[in-house]
Amino acid sequence: MRDERLFVDFAGVTLPSPIGVGAIATFMGSSIPDEDVAKILLKSAEAGAGYINVGALCSLPEDYVKRKKREVASEEWQQIIRKHFGGRPVRRWMKDGEGCFLHRLGALTPYGIPIEGFAKSLELKMPIIKMLMEKKPEDVPLIANIEAAGDPESFAIASRRAEEAGFDMIEINVSCPFFATVSGNVKAFLDGKFIFSNMGAIMGDSPEFLEEVVKEVVKEVSIPVGVKLTPETGFPRVVEIARRVKKAGASFISTANMGVTIPPPDIYNRGKTTLPFTDGNPFIGYGGEPLRPIVRKHVAAISMFVPELDILAMGGLMNAEHIIQVIMLGAKATGQCAAIFFKGIRYLKAELEFIRKFMEEQGYNSIEEMRSVGVKELRMADEAVDIAAKASIDENKCTLCKTCVDNICAALYVENNKVKVSERCIGCGLCVIVCPAKAIKLVPA
Repeated sequence: MRDERLFVDFAGVTLPSPIGVGAIATFMGSSIPDEDVAKILLKSAEAGAGYINVGALCSLPEDYVKRKKREVASEEWQQIIRKHFGGRPVRRWMKDGEGCFLHRLGALTPYGIPIEGFAKSLELKMPIIKMLMEKKPEDVPLIANIEAAGDPESFAIASRRAEEAGFDMIEINVSCPFFATVSGNVKAFLDGKFIFSNMGAIMGDSPEFLEEVVKEVVKEVSIPVGVKLTPETGFPRVVEIARRVKKAGASFISTANMGVTIPPPDIYNRGKTTLPFTDGNPFIGYGGEPLRPIVRKHVAAISMFVPELDILAMGGLMNAEHIIQVIMLGAKATGQCAAIFFKGIRYLKAELEFIRKFMEEQGYNSIEEMRSVGVKELRMADEAVDIAAKASIDENKCTLCKTCVDNICAALYVENNKVKVSERCIGCGLCVIVCPAKAIKLVPA
């Protein structure tokens, strides 16, 4: 039995809940059988997921690929891509602090040119897609996460084929961290050009390119179209991108994909990588907790400046409170990957139950009502009003560790074995966040 209070009108499509499964969760390993991948995704739908996003789909005619390669792709670039992505795909995962994962996509035993296989990824994943369409609840839509080459036409062709395959929405993926860190693509970017290659996040940080891609895709399909952003895009550039894709016909924007980083070097092993079974320390993707501040920034900025564009927030949303936070910043829907990795699909049920109880306790009748309340509070920096405050010490909690006194603030001092607050306190709150005993809070001055 669905709870209508959790329903979301997202880009003209009704979602049964505001939490869905992000694209990366459709291929958690490198060689999981299709049937098992489908079963994992169906479990998320049974747990209450509002949508399923099937990731990294492309479908291009062979003659088109061959023609474009001759026209655009240099032999130098093709050799680089053969070396990096030409063999059997391999993934490497590692944890980097609480709630953060690092992820590398590489290849073993290089052979062939990957664009041919990449261009058929929709067809290769059809067993998964068919199983989802046959067994998922009817009210859970499927989003096709489309990756294509470095030209708008390829995205349009792949999107049309995804619609023909039965998908309900298109998410244009121009934010993959893996392709953005291939040396051939980086060289092309530094030379000031796009080439016939999936350049990932390099493409996603170009407002002009994204506008052209969306225009072409919208011409080819009749279902809602959105764009998936990279966290590498800063503020206020993200606003320009949102405006351009909306103008071009996009119905929604997703933020954000994984970012680009590098594994920490092993300081006890002459700087070698800590990424397991990898020779050399490569640029890779990261996700989880560190993305959350970036996602909040993107969501709030787009919500303020392009309010007519629906937002799907993802990245570092590890619990129900994080979900509610981005909804109150303007997101209509959300996606999770890291939370599922670390806590399991069953955690989705607990999150939805938390949201139900939260709405009852706080008096919200719908997700949209909760969203609109939070959006009203958004301000630019100069528009917010600062209220006079000062630090207050709870003597029963204070352990006299002197962290605040010795390291932080000259407005605090010790007298008679007690931490005191002087008149110099301006209520900045730094002592509050560093106190290990949580003995300090701000009160009205």
